[in-house]
Amino acid sequence: MTERSANHTTFVIERTYPTATPTRTFTAWADAKAKDVWMDDPDYQSNDSKYELEFAVGGHERFGGLTP
Repeated sequence: MTERSANHTTFVIERTYPTATPTRTFTAWADAKAKDVWMDDPDYQSNDSKYELEFAVGGHERFGGLTP
């Protein structure tokens, strides 16, 4: 029998963006204001929690919202 395991503390997303340089792509994830532009969702409703982004090894991103 094959032993299975899961690590639920990390994840990796890999994408290829042919028109974006690595620097531009990195900035889109690392800069909170830049990320706010492309993550904009007209249906999103804040639950008034504070948005936090610590883009570093071991960092975190926290936000809260309400489902429509």
